[in-house]
Amino acid sequence: MYLRRHSKKVDGENYDYWSLVESVRTIRGPRQRIVATIGKLPGMDKEERIGWEEIGRILDGKPRPEAELFEAYEEPLLWANVNINQVSVERLRHFGEVYFALLLWNRLGFAEFYREHLPAGREDISWSVMVCILALARFCAPSSELQIAESWYDKTGLDDILGVPSEKINDGRLYRALDALLPHKNNLCRHLQTRYGELFGATFDFLFYDVTSTYFEGSAKGNLQARRGYSRDGRPDCTQVCIGLVASREGLPLAFEIFDGNRVDVTTTQEMLQIMESKYGKAGRIWVMDRGMVSEDNLEYMRQKGARYLVGTPKSMLKKFEQELLSQDWKKDRTQAHMLVCFLALAMWRTLQQWMKASGLGTAPRKLPDEMKEIKSLDVLLPTRGKNIRLRVVATAPKELKVLLQRMKVMLPSRPKIIENVVQKNALFKA
Repeated sequence: MYLRRHSKKVDGENYDYWSLVESVRTIRGPRQRIVATIGKLPGMDKEERIGWEEIGRILDGKPRPEAELFEAYEEPLLWANVNINQVSVERLRHFGEVYFALLLWNRLGFAEFYREHLPAGREDISWSVMVCILALARFCAPSSELQIAESWYDKTGLDDILGVPSEKINDGRLYRALDALLPHKNNLCRHLQTRYGELFGATFDFLFYDVTSTYFEGSAKGNLQARRGYSRDGRPDCTQVCIGLVASREGLPLAFEIFDGNRVDVTTTQEMLQIMESKYGKAGRIWVMDRGMVSEDNLEYMRQKGARYLVGTPKSMLKKFEQELLSQDWKKDRTQAHMLVCFLALAMWRTLQQWMKASGLGTAPRKLPDEMKEIKSLDVLLPTRGKNIRLRVVATAPKELKVLLQRMKVMLPSRPKIIENVVQKNALFKA
């Protein structure tokens, strides 16, 4: 993506505005498509200087405290004589993507929710922080718990932001976080409905329901729900579980359930309706389902319940209704918890989509995290007389990305932090 300047003359005066453009491939060759019309960019070069110590405030969405009357803040000038021939760079970390994922985590209220439901005890690292790490990894780079512990976490800037050293992250602790996570699933779904309404004014009069599946590479003998069935992944040789997902009309995930891997889609409908009614009441909803969920028994069940529905009709039933139409560690609980982490990441993706849409940036959320991957944190070593000065800095976003972040009111740390002790760990954000 890139910025394109447009100029027009009105009543003898020139006016400039900007649009965000991407190149797409078509059968007629490369073409440019306008993703969003941004308009003027006043104050593009004026940016608030943000220090590392303010990351927690930014992630919590809190404004900078106003200065007292007549009080003006100026950054102090720090001078040093540096031997430029020996300047070096160390500790390159992925920063932008995890920082942005943490913004989404907080925007959805997950940090506060899990602090409340998973209060800190005698453990070294609170379970709310470990759940946060699981969800961020699923959002940024889906992988196993072992991969998170041995490779992914140490390459990110999360140790600076969360204050959790990489040696404290291991697959055993991550698996135990899954066990702590699952009991709060129902409360989480209720929390999400409330939060969606606060953020986007979402309503839940239309509920979309569908079933998918995911397979296991191993035998999964410890999971009684792992069965061979219809594989949507083209792996009939593997055992699997089926996942029923309920979403709003905007695609915001509301709830999910895990079914046996050999469960036929059409047999899950009544159970899911009962689960949703028992958890969230019998509000006036319209259920939208594809034809894989349709059977005469299901339709009769919904009519008896007074439920309204909009369903696809199997071709075999069209004639019958023609006149009417004209008028890892594969424990069962661990599998459930794995799906819950995926559910959290999906909620973050859909929230990003709605956030971009509200900012006039289209509805293609994957491109922004891809751009944020280019933002790294690093240490710059400045050799001076007597000692080396270590500055921890975040790379400056390119102009196109800076425009996107400006539209979404996202700020990156722009002031370096002097690191007095390399091994010192300071928590900048409480997950």
